[in-house]
Amino acid sequence: ESGSSESEQEFSNAGMSKVHVKTEESESRVKRPRGRPPKANREHISSMYDTAKKSKHAPRGSHLWEFIRDILIHPDKNQGLMKWEDRQEGVFKFLKSEAVAQMWGQKKKNSSMTYEKLSRAMR
Repeated sequence: ESGSSESEQEFSNAGMSKVHVKTEESESRVKRPRGRPPKANREHISSMYDTAKKSKHAPRGSHLWEFIRDILIHPDKNQGLMKWEDRQEGVFKFLKSEAVAQMWGQKKKNSSMTYEKLSRAMR
């Protein structure tokens, strides 16, 4: 050691060049860890700059079965889209299948919704 407030360490590994690391005893600088910061910090940073992503999808809780149930429960708002065949058994019929699919697509912000896609989602 040179006797000053700095200490110097030398590291050597076979096949590698020497690496000098200087540290000052009086300096209390904390080195940032390598890599991406933890998620909590990223969320804090994004909220500081108000750059949070906005989802194009409807919020959670809007399920297809709830959508269909609501149409069947409120026949006054139904506009002849669907009807019960056997309510006790839970059997219903689509009267205007493409119209129901379009309404579901609007709710989910998916303009390309078709009855074929809606029926696949029900299975």
